[in-house]
Amino acid sequence: EVALPRQVAMYLINKMIKPTLKENGHFFSGRDHSTVLHAINTIRDRIKVESILAQQLLDIEKNL
Repeated sequence: EVALPRQVAMYLINKMIKPTLKENGHFFSGRDHSTVLHAINTIRDRIKVESILAQQLLDIEKNL
């Protein structure tokens, strides 16, 4: 239930703030850099084929 929102948050942090993968993982209970990389790649792949998710991310970015 929380995996997708966490992945989205990791993706957005990476896109907007551009921390290192280790720094990004630190925001999420010390997640490993490979977990962050997986999350970013998962969301990148999903927004290519899921237009609703892509639009939701655009809406979130506009509001930040």
